[in-house]
Amino acid sequence: MKKFYIVVVVGLSALAFGCEPKTTWDDPGPRASFEAYLFDLFRGDAEAAFNRIAPEDREALVKARDGLKGMNKEDTPKDHEMLVIAGFDNPYDIKKMTLETPLESEPKAGQNVVINLTYRDGRTGTATMQWSGEQWFVDLPLKGGARSDG
Repeated sequence: MKKFYIVVVVGLSALAFGCEPKTTWDDPGPRASFEAYLFDLFRGDAEAAFNRIAPEDREALVKARDGLKGMNKEDTPKDHEMLVIAGFDNPYDIKKMTLETPLESEPKAGQNVVINLTYRDGRTGTATMQWSGEQWFVDLPLKGGARSDG
């Protein structure tokens, strides 16, 4: 009886400390990562959606807060509150997502891929995802806008 408890404790310890799920460039891939971003927005989880955005885009959004003057520290918007959503795609309206150029191997850190979107009503669109070397991020179309690199 004692041996069983020891095995269970050792087994649970291994699960707790050594079996964290690992992400790879294709699991979750760019499509699944973009879909997760849309579902975060759909559920109203702005903080989770903000964390799925490319770090340089998050930095650009937060930088806009630096220009706010005369605000108390308590009234200053949190980082994720700088993501102002005027409209977004309902994830259930998307019929199909395909990579513009299929990936056959791990992309280089900083590489972008374009996802072609086909909606149930016949509309089309695109989304850009960026591989960080560890995970996929949504690359917002901020060039010429909040970001100063383009």
